[in-house]
Amino acid sequence: MAASTPTPEKTYSYDDLYSCEAVFSGALQYVNMGLHPVDTESMGIPKMHALVQPHQQQLYLALLTQPRVLHLLERAASETRPVHVLDVGCGIGASLVLIARVLSARAPSVPIVVCGIDKSRVAVKQHKRLFHVDKTHRGVLHYDLELQRMSAFARHRFDIVMGVQSFQEMNDNPDAAIAEVARVLKPQGVLLVADFYTTFDAHQPFDASFLGHIRSHPSFDLHFEQDISHAATIAAKLTSANNSSRCVSGRTVDVVGSADVAKYGALLTLKKSRRYEAVRLGRLHFGLFGWHSVVDPELEDDVINSPRDSCDNVIDGGETHHEEDEDDIDDAMNESYFDYKYCDLAA
Repeated sequence: MAASTPTPEKTYSYDDLYSCEAVFSGALQYVNMGLHPVDTESMGIPKMHALVQPHQQQLYLALLTQPRVLHLLERAASETRPVHVLDVGCGIGASLVLIARVLSARAPSVPIVVCGIDKSRVAVKQHKRLFHVDKTHRGVLHYDLELQRMSAFARHRFDIVMGVQSFQEMNDNPDAAIAEVARVLKPQGVLLVADFYTTFDAHQPFDASFLGHIRSHPSFDLHFEQDISHAATIAAKLTSANNSSRCVSGRTVDVVGSADVAKYGALLTLKKSRRYEAVRLGRLHFGLFGWHSVVDPELEDDVINSPRDSCDNVIDGGETHHEEDEDDIDDAMNESYFDYKYCDLAA
């Protein structure tokens, strides 16, 4: 009797993850390594247990409190203009609320307008279901930066673009993703990244990754870099569903079940997952990075002084039309489209 062919193990995608009960119930809102310890005072929350996945939120806080970000907020306050933020790979978009809260606490007079994108259609749908009543952000759109242009956003639209454990996924066409980030980021705008990286590996050299490409890209200058591998592995261990005393969000195991959580270990970067072990053993690193957009000296005065935040000439897609940006079209046909208006901040 011939031996039966073994059934290949199923690969779980982000659509699978965002379809699980933990996400549906709001118990699992962030998918990242996290950072230890948690600074609850800076988050404006007196007790850690009041936060959903506090270590994962701390990773955002570490990026948003970089000196260059604080300087950007001060400048926006002096110019009485809003600050626009894009979170790339934001999942269900819980981070959009966090970003608005953290930045508003540091610059109360500055309107903070936050938007997110994700390549998972399920994540976009979950965001609408979980956060549709929240007015502190503009929602999540479905885009894959390696395959698509973010046609809902005009050139030089955002002051801050950030990606928390997002750009690691962009290994097929990182140059396209970088070009799109450069397009929507304002001159002197800030790109914030928390992600895995390696200095050199025979199978995946650093220069082949997104971070490797952007290090040598003429549109960006690196101004901040910090290896947080140790603090991130501690956070992953403390928040792991495989730890008997703690889990991803305080109740993920109860909601999903330990067997199902194991399926998503590699995606969640839980303790004992492949990436966690690689960082713990020093074969992979985890770090914080900050780049700023390099301004063409010939265009610097025109771009910086242009009224990008005015409400003049708003087209149907909510974008300000500029004749030189004919390729920046409105995206009303996108099924996840929302009206991204900048002059209606209180809406």
